[in-house]
Amino acid sequence: MMDDQSNKLAKTKDDDRQLELFSLSRIIPLKSGKTVARHPRTTLESTSVRNGMIEEPEPLPKLRASISANMRREVEKVHQLERLRDEISAVRRDINLELKTYSELQSRSFAEKFYTTLPRELRLIVYDHLLAPLRSTLGQWNDISLRRFGKKIDEISRCHINSVIVQEAWVGSDVAQEAARHWCSSTDFKLQYATDIDRLLSSHFYGGIRTRELIRKLEISIRYSRKGEAGGHRISALRKRQRENLEALLSITQTRGFRLIATITPPKVHERMTQKTFAYQFLKGIKVFEELAPTLYRLKDAGMVLRVMQGFGLGSDVEDRFYGWLDGSPEALHSRIVHTRDMLQTY
Repeated sequence: MMDDQSNKLAKTKDDDRQLELFSLSRIIPLKSGKTVARHPRTTLESTSVRNGMIEEPEPLPKLRASISANMRREVEKVHQLERLRDEISAVRRDINLELKTYSELQSRSFAEKFYTTLPRELRLIVYDHLLAPLRSTLGQWNDISLRRFGKKIDEISRCHINSVIVQEAWVGSDVAQEAARHWCSSTDFKLQYATDIDRLLSSHFYGGIRTRELIRKLEISIRYSRKGEAGGHRISALRKRQRENLEALLSITQTRGFRLIATITPPKVHERMTQKTFAYQFLKGIKVFEELAPTLYRLKDAGMVLRVMQGFGLGSDVEDRFYGWLDGSPEALHSRIVHTRDMLQTY
């Protein structure tokens, strides 16, 4: 009796398991180890039961092949789009190259007529108009920026649209050289320190042009002392370097008519100027002027136009206090310095 009930219970469990398999795979296993035919509506292969273990159905070969074919077609479309994109880029590059070549040819032809037809005076007017934005970007130079002076000029000559006037590929060698030389000769160079004059003159401006060959105007700042340079021996060493750099101006190609604007900068900056601070700064400026006077006389005798100014307070507060001091003889200058110094010491 107990064996019959156990067999019935086992048979019931086996039937329930088979129903569960039917609901999952739509396949009715008949006996352990055998497989029935696939249900007409299913998209899966038959499920087999071996030794009580259920094997999962595998995807249909046709479905797998269809998916692979679709993937290959999509990949081929992507590759085709990439090839088309590369072809379009190549065509665009060729068109741009043709346009640039044609434009350069037309530009050189026009520049040749411009150079051979117009007189030099009119050509310089055109150069001034085109080079004005390039000159305005130079700014003031110091010992650090002068280390990349040539690179800065090259960057300006490549980046600005007006710089084509100095590029031989666009205007030919005659116009490019003439414009570059006029660019250098018409630029008002500004130095933060007078001790950088020799470095500036030794630099190449553009296209192999040396600055000392064409420079016509220079603005410099002659400082009483450098920041952190205290003590008489350091000031005397600074003054020696200033004299040497001023004398380097005698090596420029054309000294006659060269314009030098020098501003003597006070040792300290005072936001609020009083008569006492005014007298103190002017006395310091007179001392610098007196020490550099022999060199300034040499520059003046070489034909340079000198203008020495005195700075007060902030950088924009500059007065032409030394106007006419170099017009007379060194003896007359000495008398003027003594008289002015005695007058200022009363404050």
